[in-house]
Amino acid sequence: MFQNDRTTGLTQEEKDARVKAFYEEIKEHPYPKPGSGEVPWALAFLKLMAPMIYEKEADTFLAYRREEGIWKPKDKGYLAATLMILSTENPYGAKPIDARKAGIILRHASQHAKPGQGAGLNAEGLLNLVNGMLHPETGELLPHDPNYYSKGQLPVRYDPGATAPRWMRFLEETFYDDPAKALVLQEFFGYTLWREDCRFHKALILIGGGPGGKSVIAKIMLGMMGFDNATTMDTKQITSRFGTALLAGRLVNISTQGFTNLDPIDTEMMKALISGDLVLGEQKFGRSFNFQNRAKFLFVTNSPPYFREDSHGSQRRFLVLTCNRNLPPSKQDPLLSESMWREEIDGIFNWAVEGLKRLLKQDIFTTS
Repeated sequence: MFQNDRTTGLTQEEKDARVKAFYEEIKEHPYPKPGSGEVPWALAFLKLMAPMIYEKEADTFLAYRREEGIWKPKDKGYLAATLMILSTENPYGAKPIDARKAGIILRHASQHAKPGQGAGLNAEGLLNLVNGMLHPETGELLPHDPNYYSKGQLPVRYDPGATAPRWMRFLEETFYDDPAKALVLQEFFGYTLWREDCRFHKALILIGGGPGGKSVIAKIMLGMMGFDNATTMDTKQITSRFGTALLAGRLVNISTQGFTNLDPIDTEMMKALISGDLVLGEQKFGRSFNFQNRAKFLFVTNSPPYFREDSHGSQRRFLVLTCNRNLPPSKQDPLLSESMWREEIDGIFNWAVEGLKRLLKQDIFTTS
């Protein structure tokens, strides 16, 4: 099974050499007996699968995908099956191991594996892109490296010369009544790329009736961030018992369900999440864990939000941009977001990076 794994980035010759080395490592313990052979098997298996790390909080092994430049979870079922297949092909003639024994070996492996660093997408202030690791403030593009411990990647390529003329024209038309709104949106797009903290304590609400461009903006943001780096929960789901945990390690939550007076916002939890406070995440049938939220929040709605407590402290967490443009059906393009994403996403990313630079320099969002 290991030899057929295409995610390792190794040549077939390198894979064969690793398998041979694995058997040499366990030569003195052809069967992993309790107290003697299980640990050598675990250590040999870690070398075979290297680089592989273990995250205790998530109880997950991660393997580095060299062809993509990211660390991704390795299914324990796959790892156990690999161990069992290796045992059936053991040249030293020991009996094969079963799933229970494979699980014991993996438990030992988790205790000896290099711990995950938990740096996530923005490892050491860098953004993991398809073609390398970008320092957004300097524009320096570095090669992918497993030592960044980056577990996510934006589906864009860094091309400093890429532009987005259709996107810029769309923003000009959408915010015809106040060009400063486009600057705020640009800064918020950039803010979603900032993984160090939630220092600006802001979420964004796009509000307006009819086809005013809100959905296009939400789809473009989702396209730039990638499905693996985003959640799409409404406020009730975000603050639910198991919803909060889904934000861990994500860049953004994009909600298009809107607000109603019948579903007021849990202001205390939302304030904590928007501010990047330490919160409790609870996984269904899994572990509970504390994490500092780094995901930003975009809400798309036709009506204003209704807060459970009407306080300035709650409302000042939200930037509000009204989308007053109202296109007639004859001028609406249902494929606009898809075509702009396909043709201009690298340029839109550059636009977002410029927004981040301006936001960090100003230390405050532009006033619209």
